Amino acid sequence: MGAVNTYASWSPDGSKILLRRKTANDSRVSQIYVMNPDGSGLTKISNDSSYNRYPSWSPSGQQIVFTSDRAGHSQILVMNSNGTDVRVLVDGPQGHCRRRVFRLMAKPCFMRGISGEM
Repeated sequence: MGAVNTYASWSPDGSKILLRRKTANDSRVSQIYVMNPDGSGLTKISNDSSYNRYPSWSPSGQQIVFTSDRAGHSQILVMNSNGTDVRVLVDGPQGHCRRRVFRLMAKPCFMRGISGEM
């Protein structure tokens, strides 16, 4: 079995698709990718040996919020849309961050407030 792609979403301007990819050879690792709408240009923007999931675009498309276990427990992180400048937003116990990231995704004004975007 090949890779499984989940949590796909369009960028705010419609030029990219954000997704999480998990390969069959290591079910404990998943990475975040972007690609063009036609499926070309698949680019990995997270690069670690963690379980990264629930990626979501910021309203401007300049940043991506996601959860990860890279610290050994759940965290909510934000990075630029090209994968640079990864920062921790919320550091919490397992399960706590999953609930928080869905609230962040549901309230774009809160995401704008955290990231400094207008």
